[in-house]
Amino acid sequence: MEVVQLRPEHAIRLPASAQLRPGQFRLVAAPLDLPADEMAALSATLSRDEWDRARRRPQDRRWIASRGWLRCLLSSELDCPPAAIQLETDEHGKPAVSGCEIDFNLSHSAGLALYAVGRQVSIGVDVESLSRRLLWSDLAGRFYSAEEATFISSLGEEVRPLAFLSIWTLKEAYAKGVGRGLAAVLNPGVSGDEQSGWTTISLTPAAGYIGAVAVRLREVA
Repeated sequence: MEVVQLRPEHAIRLPASAQLRPGQFRLVAAPLDLPADEMAALSATLSRDEWDRARRRPQDRRWIASRGWLRCLLSSELDCPPAAIQLETDEHGKPAVSGCEIDFNLSHSAGLALYAVGRQVSIGVDVESLSRRLLWSDLAGRFYSAEEATFISSLGEEVRPLAFLSIWTLKEAYAKGVGRGLAAVLNPGVSGDEQSGWTTISLTPAAGYIGAVAVRLREVA
């Protein structure tokens, strides 16, 4: 699955792209460690609330960059200034644009952010750095089905972390797509809800990372 790769200079001006049609979505990967000029351009798009958080956590430059990229991507789809976009969260903490048929989701790990933007779809994404250190055996025993945990244990030691993260990202992308807590979907097999219209896909958003997207076409009244 294609993932659009943004470069630091795109923080000044995004590359042109066709607007999404109903039922379509786009995946975009963006760097979070940026030079000063590009960082300033993204910072200028933040809302007052986002600036308040940024001032409380001045060391969290990657969070600032991730929000700025998000606003730029939504701006290109909604044809309005990035700073004018009104973001909100639902009761489960899933972000959204109020009163809009655009759905989006984002995830970031280490120096990379992964975004999904769709029109008349429900969508979730997750990304993990392959350098992340995890006690995979403990987590698999707690949160994976017996079949999944047995499968990972049957693999060679050098590939077990990758297998664990492959399943983990699929589960988390699905959890974010349906707007439920991760604990609500970790125990069942990841494919257990496919009959309700959800599709989960593994992907490689950039070298050294693994990701996943979960998507479902949204019914329109």
